[in-house]
Amino acid sequence: MPRTAVPASQTHQERRPHRWSASLAWGVWALALLALPVLFWLDHLLRQAGRPELVLLGASSSIPYVLSGLSAATIGAVLANRRPHHPVGWLLLALGLSVGVDGVANGYVAYGAVARPGSLPAARQVAVYADNATLVGRVCISFVLLLTPTGSLPSPRWRWWARVMAVVPAALLGSRALLPRPFYPPFQSVSSPFAVHVLVGPLTVVWWPRQPSAISGWSWRSPRWWSALAAPAGPSANSFGGWRWGLGCRCRRW
Repeated sequence: MPRTAVPASQTHQERRPHRWSASLAWGVWALALLALPVLFWLDHLLRQAGRPELVLLGASSSIPYVLSGLSAATIGAVLANRRPHHPVGWLLLALGLSVGVDGVANGYVAYGAVARPGSLPAARQVAVYADNATLVGRVCISFVLLLTPTGSLPSPRWRWWARVMAVVPAALLGSRALLPRPFYPPFQSVSSPFAVHVLVGPLTVVWWPRQPSAISGWSWRSPRWWSALAAPAGPSANSFGGWRWGLGCRCRRW
């Protein structure tokens, strides 16, 4: 039987959403990549201020930090471009972007609230949410593992767990602003402008076990954390087209 010709207008309409999603994916990737020169600039300011111990990219432990963020963002952009309706690509993009944003926030606070207090606007407000890549990264990785390879939950019985993974971290991030000071050691001298002192006791009990740097010496600089963060992204680097994952998937196509 002869094939039915597809109208040109219909083809154009089908391509329009794909172009929009591709532009969005590569735009987010560009923002994650832009964090790197910003970090170098902030490190330069910290050295000029005589605080080299606060430099973010000076230690060898920063190499896993940079590579994990860039690899997650790059793989996420490629997957989101090829499979715009699959959530894993967007989750990896969010993971990579959160790494970049967290690094810039740390450098911004280190210079504007610790090295030279008052030199940068809203540095105390930014300090409230500095060093959050650990929590955001765990949420993104959890959803990547949950939604791979089909892009949907394994069964409806997993809906309650997906809601818990989304609501609990959001509540934790919202409550973090109410603490009097950040947990991250370089910023513990910075007071939060949103602190509610009545809730200090309960919130400290909730937040303290969730701070890796508080209980095991891990921080965003720790190679152990970034090695764990890069673990799900590393095997997938061999399959930029999204045909196969290194997460035990048996499917060849999503």
